[in-house]
Amino acid sequence: MRLLRQLVYDLKKQNTDIGLKLVNVSETLEHKLVEFDKKIAERDNEILLLKNSVSELQHRLNFSEQENMRSELEIFGVPEENNENVSHVVMLTARKIGVQLVDSEIDEAFRAGARRSNAVERPRSIILRLTRRSKRSDILKAAKNRRPLTSEDIVKGTSSKVFINERLTKTNKELFRNARIRAQAHGFRFCWIRNGTIYVRKAEKQPPIPIRSSADLDDNVGPPGAPASDTVTA
Repeated sequence: MRLLRQLVYDLKKQNTDIGLKLVNVSETLEHKLVEFDKKIAERDNEILLLKNSVSELQHRLNFSEQENMRSELEIFGVPEENNENVSHVVMLTARKIGVQLVDSEIDEAFRAGARRSNAVERPRSIILRLTRRSKRSDILKAAKNRRPLTSEDIVKGTSSKVFINERLTKTNKELFRNARIRAQAHGFRFCWIRNGTIYVRKAEKQPPIPIRSSADLDDNVGPPGAPASDTVTA
């Protein structure tokens, strides 16, 4: 009986020691988990700051790139011809909308990108860089008043619709495309560009809303995927 009592006592002591060790291990693990959670939170904050910094840099870069295009236009829909003189095509286009454009006012005029195999069906747009911003404004205003504009009397062949717009960066082109889709889906009647900035307006006499990012679309127009409504006017 004495040996049995000693054995029970030893077992109880061992259990007590094991329990204390488990408590210590548990407290150590809990402390490490707290420290780990802190490090994860700090890392998440660092990642968020980095993402915000990258987003800000991208925004500034896009803004700077768009500012450099303040004297440029993009003309869509003019059929391509072999050995064409793009500057001459541009001057004929300007003349058709009632604007006198001379060669000295053209800094550069060229077709965008490599020539396509189906250039007849899908002609490349024309990039026009002018020496004066005021001339660009004259052309944009005249083109708006002259709608619909066609390629008749500009180049030979089948007549097609021609559009003259401000030249946009790749980022702003995508944003403008999404803005038009989103504006139509949420019942906004107007979506247009002025001096490189995209604007939407719900209806006549309502204030224009500038759209500079996808977040602006979410906050001021509505989420994507809504059913389309009335046609948007540019």
